[in-house]
Amino acid sequence: MTTLININGKIMPPEKAFISVFDHGFLFGDSVYEVFATHKGKLFAEKEHLTRLRASARAISLKIPFTDEYLLEEMQKTMEAAENSESYTRMVITRGKGDIHISPVSCNSPSMILYVKKAEKYPEEYYSKGIAISVVSTKRNLKDSLNPGIKTGNYLNSVLAIIEAEKMGVYDGLMLNSDGFISECTTSNFYLVENGVVKTADPECGILIGITRQMLIDVA
Repeated sequence: MTTLININGKIMPPEKAFISVFDHGFLFGDSVYEVFATHKGKLFAEKEHLTRLRASARAISLKIPFTDEYLLEEMQKTMEAAENSESYTRMVITRGKGDIHISPVSCNSPSMILYVKKAEKYPEEYYSKGIAISVVSTKRNLKDSLNPGIKTGNYLNSVLAIIEAEKMGVYDGLMLNSDGFISECTTSNFYLVENGVVKTADPECGILIGITRQMLIDVA
């Protein structure tokens, strides 16, 4: 069981994994990503995640030069090399190397980075006793500014919210939108069960439309 990194098809241990300091994913958070998990050793909902990855890329005018087949093959190769019973895989597509300028016109070769590690389980007490969360003052990004529905590498909004939550001594922060309505937590959608009714934020509130969120709606 180990952690491995795959950069553009080359698998390596973390200590040997490097990207250019001129990569716009590093310089400006100009990237998109998805997190894949396995169930009984097999990728779960991988088609849905790849569909959302490409939707995010289109939303920021980033052309992914890799086919779905190639991306799935590289994930499978890396997971097999890591030999974990269950895997957590983060796939990042960056804009690639370019000039130190916010314009991406100098970036001609997007990079693919895979992080594969052993999947971690939440403690049983999280399910039996629950976790503490609190509404934070950090508001969710405006939809017409940096739309939360686009899963990009620019996560500073959530970083600020989780810092605030941790200072309050709670596990996670519940973020409101600019109109004061509940949107989502820092890395997850939010549900409320009240009087036998299951409620969750409408996408118009400014949220990431989660894969698990949609599955829960389908099951309900």
